[in-house]
Amino acid sequence: MSFMPVDIKKVYFEIQRLRKEVRKAERDLIISFARPPSRSVRAAGMTGHSSQAANPPMPLLKRALN
Repeated sequence: MSFMPVDIKKVYFEIQRLRKEVRKAERDLIISFARPPSRSVRAAGMTGHSSQAANPPMPLLKRALN
């Protein structure tokens, strides 16, 4: 059985490059889940002018305790 010679330095830098790409892809994925671009604040109904935005509904458990 014969083995091909391996350039350790080349492999090391290739691994570093791949790690950098993975970190960038993970960051982009997290950002894409954080703020959907198609849904604006106004579309979500939180403009600050509505009474619902100023007084959010009381959770059911809190209402039951009061």
